[in-house]
Amino acid sequence: MTISQKSTKYANASTILLFIIALSSLLAISIIRNYNHNDILAGESSYNIARLAKDIQSRNNLIFYDKLSYNGRILSLQQGTPLTVALFSKLFNISVDVACRILPIILGMISLIAFYLIVRKLLENKRSAQLSILFLLLSPPFLYTFSTSNTRILPITITLLGISFLLYKKTIPAAIAFAIIPLFGTIHSMIALAIFLIHVVVRKQNKAL
Repeated sequence: MTISQKSTKYANASTILLFIIALSSLLAISIIRNYNHNDILAGESSYNIARLAKDIQSRNNLIFYDKLSYNGRILSLQQGTPLTVALFSKLFNISVDVACRILPIILGMISLIAFYLIVRKLLENKRSAQLSILFLLLSPPFLYTFSTSNTRILPITITLLGISFLLYKKTIPAAIAFAIIPLFGTIHSMIALAIFLIHVVVRKQNKAL
């Protein structure tokens, strides 16, 4: 085995180890939180998402009026996340509460992989991509975001997937990803649109050169 092959093998093993550590960290946070709070969902956002997901399941339809919010008002929370939780719960035949605990961890791992691929493509350096993963693992906002059910986890994951698809010239999956993002709110849609337009402009400039 050559030095180059050994280096590649070591880099691949290091990357896999980082993803295992990431999964273990997210699982540990979720387990500790559930143990300390007697299986109660953490955060008001988690409770609202679970409640709306259960309503969607019981009605088999989207909800446009929240009767439990301020004695009843038009629903202000985007429905993309509750709908996804409801579908995930039915697909795997698990309760909505369990889905609210599992889905953030899965999305966190997908986001890490997508982020790794983005950095590796942009910098063309596997070590830099590994350091980016390590940086995220040491970031409290990342660990908190992807260990609780909230309205940010899905748009973040889908946006990262969309960017990685664009960079690897997977046009159709990228288009599908960016088309889904409006389900998760106006701000996320504007960010995704800006990223897409920047990519188009940069790509045209590169072709012109």
